[in-house]
Amino acid sequence: MTPVQQRRFSNGQPVTTSVMGRRRPSTTSLDESTHVGTLGIGILPAYRDRGLGRRLMMAVLETARERGLSRVELTVHADNMRAIKLYANLGFVLEGVKHEARRIDGQYKDVVLMAIADLETWQAPVATI
Repeated sequence: MTPVQQRRFSNGQPVTTSVMGRRRPSTTSLDESTHVGTLGIGILPAYRDRGLGRRLMMAVLETARERGLSRVELTVHADNMRAIKLYANLGFVLEGVKHEARRIDGQYKDVVLMAIADLETWQAPVATI
């Protein structure tokens, strides 16, 4: 993931700050899809292994349910096994693969489609020690 950076100016000098993580739920305006949210998340390398991804995901899923969404979808690079494992542990199920769907630095990557299809009955997993 390219670091998320915000650029601003202070006393005429550029100041760049990095954001440690981000979450991006969105919905479509089509009536037949207003119950569906699309989720995107990324954690900067310096902030990984602290449980932030899980906490961001839990917050997004709870917010999605509170807002009346009943389905949440996401895509993840097929070689990102760490994220795929997290999403599966949170209740996302594999729905398909889009082959060579992304091109990064001239290399094609497969993308895995995952979803929680029934957010209304979804139970937050119990944290393990």
